[in-house]
Amino acid sequence: MGKKCSKSKKGTVMKMKTFIGLITASLLISFCTWIEIDANAADDHVRFEHLTPEDGLSGKFIPSILQDKQGFIWFASNSGLNKYDGNEFTVYVHNPEDLHSLSYSEINTLYEDHKGTLWVGTTNGLNRLDRASDRFSRYTLNG
Repeated sequence: MGKKCSKSKKGTVMKMKTFIGLITASLLISFCTWIEIDANAADDHVRFEHLTPEDGLSGKFIPSILQDKQGFIWFASNSGLNKYDGNEFTVYVHNPEDLHSLSYSEINTLYEDHKGTLWVGTTNGLNRLDRASDRFSRYTLNG
């Protein structure tokens, strides 16, 4: 017969599993982003244009860039997530009054999975963009 755990022990175990899951997801996203950048480096059709905050980019520090399957270019910055359509930027930031905004505005990494879902790693958790509603689902240690 198994041992019964108290609610506090179950809560601690669940928090630890969540923490390990977030760390694993973050490492996976970082690794996949590195592979994505390395694979795109060989593409002969890459065209670079200099973009700055004067063009609408929300920050100067850009730790991750991703071009998605739809052709948008996403920039992770220290001041938000930037979507570039070739002409203008759409900037996504954390809004404490909106539970469907990013969990935090400091973006560390970006990843698009095989289904075309955009995943955003912030200093405060993982976020999934629902492209149909243009809203985020948050996955944080705090729930």
